[in-house]
Amino acid sequence: MIKRILAWILLAGFILLLLNLAVFKFYWEISLTVYIFIMLTYVFYSLAKKQ
Repeated sequence: MIKRILAWILLAGFILLLLNLAVFKFYWEISLTVYIFIMLTYVFYSLAKKQ
């Protein structure tokens, strides 16, 4: 149950991050850095999981 709640919170945060990058542009550079970090983490995690 806790994992599901955490997943929903992370999903909402990611959607808000994308919305900020697309519309609001509030702290745009920091938001873009966080977005790139999340994407790289996802890519490396999925590559490690395949092997």
